[in-house]
Amino acid sequence: MNILNLPILEILISMVFIFALLSVLVYSLVEWYNHKTKARGKMLKDSIYQMLDDPLNANYGALLYLHPLVRGTVNYKNNRPPQYLDSTLFAEALIDIISRQWEDEGEEVGIVVNTDGSKEFDLKPDPAKPELHKLTDRELFQEGMARMSDSPFKELLESFCRKSKGRPELILLIRQWFDSQQDRVSGWYKTKQIPKNWVFAVLVTLFLNVDSFYLYQVVAENKGIRDGLVSMAMQADSTVLQKEAQEQIQWSLDHLGQTNLPLGWNKDIAPLSWWSKDQPTKPESKALQYHYRRNFKPQWYDYALYVFGLFFSMLMLSFGAPFWFDTLNKLINIRKAGKKPQAVHTPTPKTTNS
Repeated sequence: MNILNLPILEILISMVFIFALLSVLVYSLVEWYNHKTKARGKMLKDSIYQMLDDPLNANYGALLYLHPLVRGTVNYKNNRPPQYLDSTLFAEALIDIISRQWEDEGEEVGIVVNTDGSKEFDLKPDPAKPELHKLTDRELFQEGMARMSDSPFKELLESFCRKSKGRPELILLIRQWFDSQQDRVSGWYKTKQIPKNWVFAVLVTLFLNVDSFYLYQVVAENKGIRDGLVSMAMQADSTVLQKEAQEQIQWSLDHLGQTNLPLGWNKDIAPLSWWSKDQPTKPESKALQYHYRRNFKPQWYDYALYVFGLFFSMLMLSFGAPFWFDTLNKLINIRKAGKKPQAVHTPTPKTTNS
């Protein structure tokens, strides 16, 4: 007996695909919430301010966001900070800010206050100091550091300067520092998403009345539903997670609408069916008696299973859509690895010359 051809694999694929579809809803809602609250941009800004924190010298975080290289990435129409900052852009801007400290004698570095009170970073060199043009970029950076008070941040910059022979090497070191810090920030960001995933997993579960235990029973018993789910799962593509939230929601709802699964709030499905006056007669088929009892004549354990089914669904959806798509791909690969039926070779009829 080939285990790869048993219904249990199709049941697993079907259930994982259901969780993937529902998790896309959770994923899109979380991304929508993060977009509305500017969560990514705020975390990036907070992390850069923390990286450049130097109470003994200038507010380098604020200066960086005023620099034209970074300022050009800000969406001022919606007052939205950049959600991503290229490491080369960060290094170029930071080197420019530190280098300008020699010119501005430690005051508000390179900042020009406009008539309306707004601030900008002025890139024009001071014409009263022509000696600036005679220095290399690395020498300007060193002179800028010389104007700084002793601090941990200054020591970090000095270590970069000692290890570099010119501007390209200095940029590379600052880029590596920035990337390593952002890798850590990515971990913090993912950790902060866990409570949001839970909240929206609860909302999706309750809104769609997702009882995982009952869904498993339906999928296991109904070959038509199972085959339809497996067919859709084989064509599912995780690139949907790269689309806009509205497209993700539409994609998930369209597929859920084709599954014929007992989802949502309906007087024929628990728990609304428990109080429905229009109850059908008890079926004679043993295969249907479970569904009749569960939806219309529940015992105490049916109530318990329903509640546990909801909690189980909330737990599964909190894992996130990327997890379920990755699991789905692995199961589909296992299914594809099953033994293919051997081709039947029919003998070619011999021809006789008349």
